[in-house]
Amino acid sequence: MAVQQVVPLRYNDPRALDKELKMLFGDGNYAVDFEMGQFILTAPRQLTENEIAHIKSKQRHYKRRSNRGNEVLKVLDVVTMESWR
Repeated sequence: MAVQQVVPLRYNDPRALDKELKMLFGDGNYAVDFEMGQFILTAPRQLTENEIAHIKSKQRHYKRRSNRGNEVLKVLDVVTMESWR
């Protein structure tokens, strides 16, 4: 019998989540719905705390993206300053 579980993930990459769930449950043995900002897993069993921690460790975080954004802003600042000269 399948069980449902709210999986506490933020900023999730759906492909990474799918890859980890396929490794745990096999292809087609689970479903994930996204409702009101929460991932709801339907699977043969609930994920353990260790499994959730492992899945979280595989996720990309905004910190990485925002560093790239800061680099772009620095370049834009330089371009803007040079255009005012």
